[in-house]
Amino acid sequence: PPTQGPGFPLTWDYKERDNDSAVPVGVITDEHYGQNPAKFSERRRRFWAFSRQKRQEEQDFKHKYYNSFGEGYSMLTTWEVSRNETCKKLNIEKQTLYAPKYIMDPNMTGGTPVANLNFNPTTIKRHVTQFRNFMLEYYEDSNALYNNVDPKPDTPEYGEAMDKLSDMFARKLVHGQQVTLGFLGTSVVAAQDNCFYYAYPNQLGRILRPLFNLAGVEVVIRTSGQNGDG
Repeated sequence: PPTQGPGFPLTWDYKERDNDSAVPVGVITDEHYGQNPAKFSERRRRFWAFSRQKRQEEQDFKHKYYNSFGEGYSMLTTWEVSRNETCKKLNIEKQTLYAPKYIMDPNMTGGTPVANLNFNPTTIKRHVTQFRNFMLEYYEDSNALYNNVDPKPDTPEYGEAMDKLSDMFARKLVHGQQVTLGFLGTSVVAAQDNCFYYAYPNQLGRILRPLFNLAGVEVVIRTSGQNGDG
């Protein structure tokens, strides 16, 4: 079987520099911090679409030639080296030509407390909206982000689920209660093929803690991952 996916040629180049990331939005004094809705240039959106297409072609290639054991599977390691080099190139171009636009304020605070709260709701709302914009950019626009949510936005259960989550987080913020996030899964959660520090539940905890800490809320991560199918 071939060892280089046709969708990810190493000669690929996409040099169309973006025009909306020269000065990223990263401090709350910027009027665009916490912008709703998030605004991304059409050039950046075209780059995202192009990247998604190439990643899908790469995934289809893997399924076609390496989806089962045997001769094809024995070539998987060789192909992985080729793919990883190309993915590295993709990431470098993304950082160089399409640098992050929405960044969390490194000196963010909860603002001046109001009423009986430990924070200012208006300030927290801007940080939360900025965080959503940050996630939209990471997932390359809203469709990809919302498609990673269960239940899906186009299902009857979505509205009820979001209402319950919103109510839970609102109560945690108002009362300063601990937020505990639990994860079940296989080797990805257990970090069998990675350092535990970099497993995605721990990464998520490090991303969320600064935001919740503004309101005096502690975020605790609990994992129960097992190697294999569990």
